[in-house]
Amino acid sequence: MNFGLPALIGANKVTGITVEDTATFCTQDLSVFNRTFPPVPIQGVSTFCTQDISVFNRIFGSVPIQGVSTFCTQDISVFNKPGPVINVVAGDNIVGTTEKTSNVTISGTATANIFDGLPIEVEVRDVSYTSTVVSGNWSLSVPVRDVAFWKDVEVITASITGTLPSTNPSVSTRTISVENTVSFWLDASDASTITLSSGSVTVWNDKSIYGFASTISSGTEPSILVASLDGKDGIRFDGINDYIDYGDNLDLGSGAIEIFAVLRINGTYEGSERTIIGKTTNIGTNDRWSLNTFEVASQDVLRTVLLKDTSAITNLNSSRGTVYTVHSVVNNITFQTKLRNATVTGTTDTASSNPSNFNTVYPFRIGASTTGDFVSPVSHASFDLWEVLVFRRGQELSVGQIDTVYGYLAHKWGLQSDLPAGHPYKVTAPTWTPLLTI
Repeated sequence: MNFGLPALIGANKVTGITVEDTATFCTQDLSVFNRTFPPVPIQGVSTFCTQDISVFNRIFGSVPIQGVSTFCTQDISVFNKPGPVINVVAGDNIVGTTEKTSNVTISGTATANIFDGLPIEVEVRDVSYTSTVVSGNWSLSVPVRDVAFWKDVEVITASITGTLPSTNPSVSTRTISVENTVSFWLDASDASTITLSSGSVTVWNDKSIYGFASTISSGTEPSILVASLDGKDGIRFDGINDYIDYGDNLDLGSGAIEIFAVLRINGTYEGSERTIIGKTTNIGTNDRWSLNTFEVASQDVLRTVLLKDTSAITNLNSSRGTVYTVHSVVNNITFQTKLRNATVTGTTDTASSNPSNFNTVYPFRIGASTTGDFVSPVSHASFDLWEVLVFRRGQELSVGQIDTVYGYLAHKWGLQSDLPAGHPYKVTAPTWTPLLTI
């Protein structure tokens, strides 16, 4: 066995060592392995032995190095071998609307030189998950809350733990498609989703694939507005005590949430923000996002709020008594808010903040926010609501997708005149509906 002199090429990369004619033995970059022990100098190359590669089990014979005989009993040619095999996801590599309502399983098999007990790291959209090889197989489950933020196309990577990113030759990849549809949908024209008691709304359930159930307490029920817009019903929130609770759902996470709402503001309060829709509290800088209404210097304003250690806030002037189709965006990827209506380009605000996950414990509500106990309602807004569409994704909607949603709502509610000249759906409605992939 011939052990030649090493020569450093770049950081921690060694060449010039021949072991049983295996010239590739020391052409590997060991810096990707993170288990360390005190440095063992090899002919002056002290960084070479700061890595512990004892997790690899192919043995070709002992080569003692200053008494550390086990260090070179490992064959690191494993890193020229393929990474773990990633099985087909969801049966066809398409995560459809049905699969998005539950955890998604990612599984695979081991390849040559990957043995039982070795840890596997899987990454999807910058989120890492781990598994362990058992009887040549591995499997893990991605929580539904993470799946909700997958983009239209995602790349899954899998490797032995510690060998990411995907430039390393022992990383495998699989590309999947994701059918992104609406994440929350209220439609006042659909009587099947609403239960009434003497004109008060006791149930208004979500029509999306997630089917979030409403909770409406006695005395806080909004009221029905019969044939109030284009011959269709709406729902009125009185700004005093009306609100609807949809539980601890629609976390902002690390993605973007976009709200489209057909609404009318009936009352605002000077200097006091009132919540139309959102996951928010009235407490300091708690993670929160919402679409609010308030009045400043006698001007009615709609406001999109994203608040963490700092805030991104976008305002849009509005008028009481006018029906608007509002598009509100909170983007935790860029920590940015946007707000517009069908006839106004709108404004954008970007703040400097750490876009870490917004996984809050307080409820998602229509018509109010919560106090510090995350239960009691506060900041009730006075408005009428006909339809709400919420998209929760790993990316913002494209211009074409936004135009499609505006076109759908305008033709459904008789608001075509609000669409600007030249809008692609000014005359003809799109074929898209909220349960179809956008």
